[in-house]
Amino acid sequence: MFHVGLLTLKAGLFRPLLRGAGHLPANGGALLVANLASIVDARIVQLSLKRKITFVFGNAVYDTPWAAKLAKGMQLITLSEEADAQGLEEAAARIQARIAAGGLVCVSWERQLHAAAGPLPWHQDYGQLVAGLDAPIIPIHHNRFWHKLYVVQDNELKWRHRRFARNAIRITCGGPLPPETPAWEVRDKIQEMERRDYASRPWPDKLLHHAFIRGARKHKG
Repeated sequence: MFHVGLLTLKAGLFRPLLRGAGHLPANGGALLVANLASIVDARIVQLSLKRKITFVFGNAVYDTPWAAKLAKGMQLITLSEEADAQGLEEAAARIQARIAAGGLVCVSWERQLHAAAGPLPWHQDYGQLVAGLDAPIIPIHHNRFWHKLYVVQDNELKWRHRRFARNAIRITCGGPLPPETPAWEVRDKIQEMERRDYASRPWPDKLLHHAFIRGARKHKG
């Protein structure tokens, strides 16, 4: 089942609707901040964009077989979930070096790598990752991956193949932001893209009572 889902992505049988791709620089470095929930999201985002992206994840991504398979062939910067201040500084330095070399680096907008980990230093200031560099911060939003395309239950990845074609999902690249943009404002831009995306979705029923009747017929008995 895992391999079928991965081949579906690789073969291009599933393609999300991409908006704002022109906001990504054709050349040069940039920091991407995205609402990533897992390595699955990162893989789909990478397959949807032309430029190679380096993603930042915890080392635990290699501890689970399905996650390690998805990570294979991807460019990752990994750090320990228990990293101390020095380890976090080293990770930040690697991110900066990759951007300085003209690469795209994507970090999650989450505060920490997992619930028990400490806060990531750049969560309060993304600008520190592009300080002194001629590189913008670009917010990235995706929707409808989790539960629409896949779920993780008991640490196992399960694809929802029947929903690949039925549920359009979207990736939106926001406009470039200067390094001095506050971190909360970067995340607010992502939430704003989410609100706009939700408002633009086509709904099968324009009237509430039509939706109620359709839902009752679908789930009767």
